[in-house]
Amino acid sequence: LSRTLTLTPTLALTLVLKDRMNRLKVREWFRPVAPVFTYEAREMFVGPEVDTPYMSFAPVLHDAVKESIPAVVHFDATARPQTVRATDDAWLHRVLVLVGERMGYPILINTSFNTRGKPILNRVAEALELLQDLEDLEFILVEDWLVSKAQAQAWGRNREASAS
Repeated sequence: LSRTLTLTPTLALTLVLKDRMNRLKVREWFRPVAPVFTYEAREMFVGPEVDTPYMSFAPVLHDAVKESIPAVVHFDATARPQTVRATDDAWLHRVLVLVGERMGYPILINTSFNTRGKPILNRVAEALELLQDLEDLEFILVEDWLVSKAQAQAWGRNREASAS
């Protein structure tokens, strides 16, 4: 899940949060975001036959998912999910399991970490700059470091001071 914007799909806020993600990316309001869930939980969302670790398919979602997590639903009732096995990405799999224990669903909403017309981020400095600049972005996680907006702003001031 490197270089992505991710959030937990709080049931009451899922569409509000999708709108927030779309504002972060400077894109149209109607654009759906993608679900990422554990391979083991795929039956909860799409069915046992779906295995899509690279988001290559858009299966129809179960009705319960369409109602409870509408942010991930495309206009035709499909989604472009990513399934994650512990053997493929142990860290992300564990995060999803922990989210499932807390929220009831082992699922996150995600989209690429870039803004309109720009490629996906390649450097930590780019992520820190976006954290400073984007009002709706509150934190970034860089490996095991959680960076707040205030920390990113301090980094930016230090960077400017050392450049002059």
